[in-house]
Amino acid sequence: MSDILNGVLLAIPDGKKEYKLSDMSWLPRKVVFPLPPTPSPVKGKFKFLKPSAVNIVGSYQLKTAIKPSFNVDVSINMPKRLAPNKSNVRLNWLFPEASSSSDIESVLPTPHYNSLILRDMVLGGHLRCLFQCMNDCPSAREAIMLLSVWLRQRELDEGQGGFSRFLVSMVVAHLHTTRKINSYMSSYQIVRIFLQFISSSDWTTCTAIKKDQNSDENNLEAAIFREFWGSKSELRRFKDGSILEAVVWPSSSAGERRTVCERIIKYLLNR
Repeated sequence: MSDILNGVLLAIPDGKKEYKLSDMSWLPRKVVFPLPPTPSPVKGKFKFLKPSAVNIVGSYQLKTAIKPSFNVDVSINMPKRLAPNKSNVRLNWLFPEASSSSDIESVLPTPHYNSLILRDMVLGGHLRCLFQCMNDCPSAREAIMLLSVWLRQRELDEGQGGFSRFLVSMVVAHLHTTRKINSYMSSYQIVRIFLQFISSSDWTTCTAIKKDQNSDENNLEAAIFREFWGSKSELRRFKDGSILEAVVWPSSSAGERRTVCERIIKYLLNR
């Protein structure tokens, strides 16, 4: 399907004419302009430019889609020359035609607006993360489908504050990343752990996903660590992407691993 979409959409040539946003005379009868309305009328021009890339993302690509609300999510990358400048604090990311500063000065950025921009930026990263989770833990796919059906039956996935299937997938991926689920578990076991995690977590407070490793506090801790361990201390990259000071005691067999504590004590006493 991705090849078909690319073949159709990327074959459309760029538009040659520019149209005023207020001019709808060029639209065929009963055709509605596809962009959402802006908070207030703005001046601007519209011209079609073909996308730089088209990809299928979401539940269809992950094979976690369920009926009856079956849909295909498509990610379309806009050309670079079309991207607005400094749109992390401007309304024209969601409303490209709102390019006049006088139209957007009264609308301040909000966490909701900023999160929508971030969501668009990391679509590919989320997809790769979920693919990795399902490759490592095949039962996760069926667990996500079971949870999606459970939410749909109770209408908990609709409306403001609804728990969407995307959130379900990302929570399951988080459980996999934090090693709360593994490849040996069945889908029912994963569902049970998911529900336990949701019920036992405090969702009223903000949680730091990853602590800044460059803070003064961490630098002080690293200096103390290096002073204590001396030449044994070295920088190492861990699976979560963090780079920290660490001490490695090589062991090629179970017998050598049993001597690690003894080697640590001898090293510290000889310093």
